[in-house]
Amino acid sequence: MRSLLKLFAFVTAIVLIAISCQKVLSNESSSSAASTKELNTSYLKNWYVQSFVKTAEWQNVWAKEKNVVDWQNDNYHKVGSMEVIEYPLQKQKTSLLIIHQSLTNDQIKKLVNASLKRVAFIKNTKNEITVRELDYIPDWEYLQKKQFDIGNVYHGKPGSDFTGNLVVKNWSGTVLSMFKINNGAIAKKYSFNAPSGTAQSRCPGEEACMWYEDCDFYGDGFYTNCGEPYMDPNDCIETGTGCDPLGGGDPCQIYGCNEGGGSGGTGDNTGTTITNLLTNNCLKQLFNQLKDGALKDLLIAYTGSQHNLTVSNGSSILAPNQPGKTGPNNDNYNIDMLLNESLLISSSYEAATETMLHESIHAYFMGLLTSDTSDHANMLCNYSIGMIEKLQSLYPSLNYFDAASLVYSGFQPDDRYTAQQLAVFNNSKNDFFNAIKAHEANGPYASLVTPNNLNNTATGYHTGFFGTKFPAGGCP
Repeated sequence: MRSLLKLFAFVTAIVLIAISCQKVLSNESSSSAASTKELNTSYLKNWYVQSFVKTAEWQNVWAKEKNVVDWQNDNYHKVGSMEVIEYPLQKQKTSLLIIHQSLTNDQIKKLVNASLKRVAFIKNTKNEITVRELDYIPDWEYLQKKQFDIGNVYHGKPGSDFTGNLVVKNWSGTVLSMFKINNGAIAKKYSFNAPSGTAQSRCPGEEACMWYEDCDFYGDGFYTNCGEPYMDPNDCIETGTGCDPLGGGDPCQIYGCNEGGGSGGTGDNTGTTITNLLTNNCLKQLFNQLKDGALKDLLIAYTGSQHNLTVSNGSSILAPNQPGKTGPNNDNYNIDMLLNESLLISSSYEAATETMLHESIHAYFMGLLTSDTSDHANMLCNYSIGMIEKLQSLYPSLNYFDAASLVYSGFQPDDRYTAQQLAVFNNSKNDFFNAIKAHEANGPYASLVTPNNLNNTATGYHTGFFGTKFPAGGCP
């Protein structure tokens, strides 16, 4: 693998990001507002000097290159229950991974010059502080729209319309995550070099190459001169848009709060209310268990927005054979998940769990304001393998073929599809089928992997013939 991958072989997302050294930040300083809160610049500067600079992580980085916080420009906001303050970060040597698409070298250099490097200090409810580097890399069209100045951009800031990539790293420069942002909300999480035979590896990829920039530091550690951005053609990789099906909304999922750079905590979903109005106690308990366990990260906070989710019985509304449906309610802001209790309670725990997982991913998309008629194609491409793995982790006796059957049968075309959208859906489902077939190629189910057999197996779980049945007498 190329030299880029050698740098971070142990990291899932293998990325380095760089940023321009010459920026005139036009952000709105929140010093006065933050001073009335527990987390403010004075508090952080004291913690930084008295605690953080004494850590091995800080000292190891300073010995190689200089990272200097610009304490004069800050922005305070909250993500879930966490307090966050961002500051511009001056770096002696930085690098920026640019997804080339159809950009010219001149356009890429302008993109490098306009991108932002920030440092975020995140404090949880236990008063533990996590330090993260944040790279804001705008899309070319967004950058033009903003007249090549994105200084007011902050993730989590109300009203943010940032469109581009957000890269989260620890202080040492190790990439923890990379997200695609549309209109201020996380649309997807990038994956890199997905294993062959997975749905992610079959999704269209984009080439990304490393662009570097070197800066001179003077006196107080701030720089006034940076060289021309340059590219190393050996440092290019293929990116995909594979997503962790249980990631994205929790502040700790975004910032990687337990990955060093100060202690981290677990964010909560104070920005979102999830109301369980199911009437069947067995299904009500199952959803609560999933909400607090397997689905916790997926349903949490919708990246800090105020979308509320209501889960209720839709037996009188849904078609007799329709297990569930999720959509915005009348105000087009909060989200309703309808579950066909009559159908699910006569199925199996495995089938009901798959339905709840499937509908929760729809709710996740809607919470991020990215839901549209491409949801199923997106889920097939980026979430289907994770859904199989999640079902198997919840039900250890469930074999891969049966779990894949449940997930596969849950994807049906939408009546709203145009001819082109239907073709995309069919291609995505065929790719998922081929991934299942490749996985089972050398196993006992190899000859059984056909669309009919997958659907028939799923029907067995949905009718309660296979799997773990719900108690005949109900649940207390």
